Amino acid sequence: MVFHPCGREWLGPGTDKTVYGRPERGYDAPHVGRGKARQATFYKTHAKDWHHALQGDPVRSGRHPLDTLEDLATAANRALGTLGLPAHPTDAYRVFVGDGLRTLAERILPGEQRSAAQVDALVAAFEREYSRTWNERTAPYAGVPEMLDRLTGDGYRMSVLSNKPDAFTRLCVEQLLPHWTFAPLYGQRPGVPKKPDPAAALAIAAELGLDPAEVLYLGDTATDMHTARAAGMAAVGVLWGFRSADELRAAGARHLITHPGELAPLLHPSSAPRS
Repeated sequence: MVFHPCGREWLGPGTDKTVYGRPERGYDAPHVGRGKARQATFYKTHAKDWHHALQGDPVRSGRHPLDTLEDLATAANRALGTLGLPAHPTDAYRVFVGDGLRTLAERILPGEQRSAAQVDALVAAFEREYSRTWNERTAPYAGVPEMLDRLTGDGYRMSVLSNKPDAFTRLCVEQLLPHWTFAPLYGQRPGVPKKPDPAAALAIAAELGLDPAEVLYLGDTATDMHTARAAGMAAVGVLWGFRSADELRAAGARHLITHPGELAPLLHPSSAPRS
């Protein structure tokens, strides 16, 4: 997906999200496009994970417009505390998040505590905590609003795909990115495999009437890059999120960008600076 607005994925690719997303020091990714003749971009919102952008030639997608790391870590550590378990440093959540809530719970539990019942209890506690505090520190990354304005002005459609639960993904995008349109907008849903399975990304491309090769997928984790490649989309790794350039490159990123402003030359090659 082009951008991942809510973290780990803008829901791109990480809020995953992920299509333009997202990322994220966050969870998931979004998409962008203008008609069938425009490419699409996905962002991830994992509140790290996910989004896509679409326009003319190839479509682009990606992840993470929102930085959700601190709110995610706070909720997870409070949930651990309710079970009498130790907390983790905030930065540790950069590698814990991105693959869905249940996987997050399994990763942060001590090894001897990872029974199905304990995972269920931690997931329920996290959902209670996160529903109360999800937006205390979560905000768009620097440069993301300007990027979304340009994509919108250029006629791109944007979409979000995240491994964050669907309700949280929609809440993040609707309340923190209210000035832009993302459609489709999906988090993790019952009966739909989570990323890196390409099913949801392919379904979004189909809804937009696009060939997957027309989609640019932005994300900030290896999960996003694997999703993009499995779906036959152009994988763009964003370095303002959770993971390193080496990880994204090893996972198959076709392009790496360090700031949202660097997306434009990929969408409009003629705008790239000449050497």
